[in-house]
Amino acid sequence: MRWVAIFDDNEGRESVRKEHSGAHFGYLAANRDKIMIAGGLRPAPAEWYCGGLRVMEVDSRDEAVRLVEGDPYFRLGLRMQPAATEGRRTSASSRRSSAAADTAR
Repeated sequence: MRWVAIFDDNEGRESVRKEHSGAHFGYLAANRDKIMIAGGLRPAPAEWYCGGLRVMEVDSRDEAVRLVEGDPYFRLGLRMQPAATEGRRTSASSRRSSAAADTAR
């Protein structure tokens, strides 16, 4: 099941991102089998980060929450509590696959 989490950063905690990015990226790498997409969010390309997002493929909401809360950025107070919501996949590639399957029938 796909779960999506969108995070806001806590104001005044920018130092966590700067000082612990290695641990954060290590955590993402160690969980790459479950974390499909992860990235920082900015209000504009030249501005500093204001949050992040994560797309996870896990069996339950509880597992998604554990993945979020285990991240050093979360444990060290950079991230506010995110909302973990179920995500459904709809993309150009899945629509093409469906169309190809319909044509093959």
